[in-house]
Amino acid sequence: QRRVHGRAVQCDGLSVRDVYQARCREHHCKCNSAFLRSLPDLPNDFSMTVLDLSKNMVGPKGIFPVLDVLGILPEVKILNLSENYLDNNSLHAVVLAVKDHPALEELDVSGNPVSWTGGMSLLELVSDNTRLQRLKADGTEIPDSIVETIQKKLQNSIDKQRRRHDRGPRPLSGGVSARIRALRLQFDELLEREPHSDGRVHKRHIIKGYKHNLQLQGEDAAALQRPSHFWIELQRRCNPDADDLISWESYLLVSMCSDISYDQADSSQLQAEFSAWDRANLEYVDLADLKHMMSHLNNGVLPTDAEVEQRLRMFEASLDNTVGPDEFQVLLYEWLQGVPVVGEVSRLPSTKMPNTLLKHVPV
Repeated sequence: QRRVHGRAVQCDGLSVRDVYQARCREHHCKCNSAFLRSLPDLPNDFSMTVLDLSKNMVGPKGIFPVLDVLGILPEVKILNLSENYLDNNSLHAVVLAVKDHPALEELDVSGNPVSWTGGMSLLELVSDNTRLQRLKADGTEIPDSIVETIQKKLQNSIDKQRRRHDRGPRPLSGGVSARIRALRLQFDELLEREPHSDGRVHKRHIIKGYKHNLQLQGEDAAALQRPSHFWIELQRRCNPDADDLISWESYLLVSMCSDISYDQADSSQLQAEFSAWDRANLEYVDLADLKHMMSHLNNGVLPTDAEVEQRLRMFEASLDNTVGPDEFQVLLYEWLQGVPVVGEVSRLPSTKMPNTLLKHVPV
């Protein structure tokens, strides 16, 4: 499944062309034949980097299935919507669709009959999107003063991003990062003693990881208070494979996070999000973009400032810091997955708990 504007879209086994045709049927509009031909017809190929609809005349209604397609293509860097008869309302829909896209760098809406209202939508976009590098709006009815303001804001954002990049990594100095490093060392030592071809360890070792995490926080006594069935449940939460082996991600998250069950799909989603923001493969992302990352993971819904602050406070971090892939997992896993609040019950990856029983809790 892939998320499109708050909905889960089943894409497994489908091509981008299949998805576009299905979304056109849902929106009750005809497929744009030129755009349809440009889409790959191979199943599970979502690697497009350019969507060029220039002079395709998709119109204010036909743009919506196009935006749905954009939502399943996380690597698109260029979106050309010039001369497509888009109006102010449809341009606002474009802005909502692209504002948290993880890769988009260039947007062209030239030659569309949009006015001051459309210009305000574009101004909102360049204020919110920190990845956009180029925005073209020539040949529209947007006042020149608004276009000039848009370009100034865009350049300010680009300059700010460049300064942050030039500063390099700004790692966390709190205890959470130290515990992650200690658990990684412990996991690697276990692998040396019991090597497996896929880099996994037996599920029983999660007990060591969990206790080690408590010890690093000075809470050794808490482990002694756990009943015997807790340790059985802890191993179950790791979601081991048929050979009772667990991955590093499972070991890390179950050791450090409160009452979660490891779900490879959730972990993979976070890995993909990290990679999308780490476009230069520097092995870190900037927490200044945390709000947009959370929004993209949550179907475009912006988190509250309080939610962002809660995540940062748990890590003794600020928006000025950067985090690596393991820190990113621990930072957002519970928030992404949600956890139950009733007794010792734990949500298994295959189990959906009622929303009334779910909440986010601190690491």
